Amino acid sequence: SHSSPSYSWPTIRGFEFFDAVLVRDNSRLVALRPINSQVFDLKSEKPLFTFDTESSFDAVTNWCLSPGGEWFLIAGSKIGGQDGHVALLIWDAVTGRRAAGPLEQKGPINRSRFSPDGRRVVIASQDGKARVFNSSDGRSLWTIDHGDPAASVEDADFDPKGRFVVTAGSDGTTRLWDATTGKPVPPDIRHEGPVREATFSPDGESLSTISLAADHNTAVLRVWNVTAKAPRTPPVKIGARGEQGTYHAAFNPDGRLIVVASENGARVWDSATGEPVTPWFDSTQDVYRKYDDNHNDRCN
Repeated sequence: SHSSPSYSWPTIRGFEFFDAVLVRDNSRLVALRPINSQVFDLKSEKPLFTFDTESSFDAVTNWCLSPGGEWFLIAGSKIGGQDGHVALLIWDAVTGRRAAGPLEQKGPINRSRFSPDGRRVVIASQDGKARVFNSSDGRSLWTIDHGDPAASVEDADFDPKGRFVVTAGSDGTTRLWDATTGKPVPPDIRHEGPVREATFSPDGESLSTISLAADHNTAVLRVWNVTAKAPRTPPVKIGARGEQGTYHAAFNPDGRLIVVASENGARVWDSATGEPVTPWFDSTQDVYRKYDDNHNDRCN
């Protein structure tokens, strides 16, 4: 018989954590764990403060650091709440002071992202809505109803200039919204199957989407012109992982290349033509982070 391999969480000063992100010009480490994440000074490895989630969460499901490193968001399933309810907490990442929360909602949070200036945060939820909050106090600014009440909002993000919010839905549509008013910016971008992710280029003029084809098995990458909502590339088949497949896309700093990472590897494409630039790599995260110059690797 074969025994399953054991897995040990990484530790710092005996503190176990499952994920981590560097803040404050890489001088501090946020060590994440299901309950009560801690912030450490990297030089001395001494703990500075704790993000107390024990009174609010059963487990951490989503986290995000603002682009400037001022705010840190953690979402998780809520202790004692109704089935499917989650809570959201926002901390001052410099002082450790809780700025907002718990902000409660029904249904899991699929993605959370800060605006480029860090003042707002958008969350994509399985209840078919995306919500925008003020980072400093958690005040609700507006709520996006993506459309189909039975559809989930799989992804949401601000464009790099802070003009738009994009939402990607399981109903097969990608939509843009005015980031100030929350009003729709038509027309919608329509896909054959559910949209898993939408990612802006660094200049905000292009948008990549990852969706499923009509067979709900083949993952498709496509790059769009943000202003015209017209395709820049033909549909590019990037894998056949079905509903369970996970893919993430990121543009390189000048927007000419786009890398897609999956569970099994990563590959780079030309964002103007959709033609592959490299073969598939095995080292997913190394390639993905190398090409991603946005704040995507500071959220999970």
